Amino acid sequence: MLRPSWARLAAAFPPTPSGWVLRELSPDRLSARVAPVPPAAAIRARLDDVVSPAGWSCQLLPLGERALVCNLTVEGVTRAGVYESPPGTVPGSPLGSAAALAEAAFAAAASQFGMRADGAEAWVDHDPESGEVLLDEAVPVGSDVLPASPPESSAGAVLDGATGTTANDVYHQGADARPEAHQVIDRLVERLKAEGLGAAAAKLVVRYGGYGRDAEESRELYGRLRALLMHKVTVPS
Repeated sequence: MLRPSWARLAAAFPPTPSGWVLRELSPDRLSARVAPVPPAAAIRARLDDVVSPAGWSCQLLPLGERALVCNLTVEGVTRAGVYESPPGTVPGSPLGSAAALAEAAFAAAASQFGMRADGAEAWVDHDPESGEVLLDEAVPVGSDVLPASPPESSAGAVLDGATGTTANDVYHQGADARPEAHQVIDRLVERLKAEGLGAAAAKLVVRYGGYGRDAEESRELYGRLRALLMHKVTVPS
């Protein structure tokens, strides 16, 4: 049953400029498909207002080189969102920076609780050298960074209404800073993407909240990913 507070979370956001996430680049990288999302600050304000800063928390976990998993917990219920920057994204560009990647993953998780922006996806001009896109100058793109505080561990960092994690800290830790088990999972996920099984792998990653909550879950996730690769098992929705 839908909780009354969650209906308030899903209420329409005020008609202010949306944030944007990059969905796809054209083969020549001269065009980009972008989608509107609520700005991270607006999502945080909505969560603080509806469930209080103590009523929600968010964990960001790196997944390979171009993706983040965001586990958003609201009133004890956790739902996950994954965002992966499209191939060819210019690192450090407005929609390709670590902060923009974190905001996109945060928005993906927030959408699981009904927090979405009005508007449709659109194709816009894209500069293949700088990664800039031609949007209305009044629209802040990738500028609404998540709140900052040191990460709690190299495996992931907790963001909540009172404290937060700098997206750059999480994303730029690099593979060598993460446990070996996580690096192995990352490599296996990349292999599955190359085999055309990225969507199925993502479902498993979301189901396990990134790398799993402990070593046992990490081993179980690895086993399921490997079975997917070896036997091309279909992951149920």
